[in-house]
Amino acid sequence: MAKAPSSSSSSSLASTATADKYAEGDTYFYGLGQATIDHTKAKECWIQAAKEGHHSAMGRCYFFGIGGYRKDLSQSFRCFEQSACGGDSRINDGEYAPGLFLLGFCYLYGSGVDQNEARGFELQKQAAELKYPPAINNVGRYYQKHEQIAKALTCFLEAAGHRLASAEFTLGTLCLMDEGDNLYMNNPALLSAISEPIVREMDKDARSEVTYSWLAKQWIARAAAQGHSTAIEKLSSIK
Repeated sequence: MAKAPSSSSSSSLASTATADKYAEGDTYFYGLGQATIDHTKAKECWIQAAKEGHHSAMGRCYFFGIGGYRKDLSQSFRCFEQSACGGDSRINDGEYAPGLFLLGFCYLYGSGVDQNEARGFELQKQAAELKYPPAINNVGRYYQKHEQIAKALTCFLEAAGHRLASAEFTLGTLCLMDEGDNLYMNNPALLSAISEPIVREMDKDARSEVTYSWLAKQWIARAAAQGHSTAIEKLSSIK
């Protein structure tokens, strides 16, 4: 007769399933891994994870006022703070990196807490170091804002490697900037980095025909295929 799982192993399995459900919500919310953006499905996943005690999911529910949770930004912040506690011991339970990211969001925008951009960036950077794609992308935006071009591009490409729709869209828009203002286009090494993930999928003979507008269209089309609304609008205007 097979031995029944211990209570600790059952708890571990339940925790893993809850983390997976939360992560599924992220996939739909951000358009990760070629998933189509669907905020309704994302919230359904988070509501289910919140019922199992997932702190980031509960924080999401308070933030949006869904799943029977009253909209309460202060309570949302406290949930994200609890999710981010515990350090390395919580990396594998699907809470720590999202918690750092969401807590960073709260500090960046003053959601449920006094605004502190430096603290917010530091928390998001920690989440990015744990390979959480939305955090990687946000850190890239920070570097872009401060004209740290090589660092920004590295982040956008890493996030796009996870098929994060917003990162794909950003890479496309970089190729559409006016040449005189385009710090990427004027740097052959950076432009090569932007084009390489697209070009390597092409026939060798076609690579010489790559143009900036064509490259932009390829990146933006990827984001549009995942339901990125701005990418869908932008795609029709690219010649």
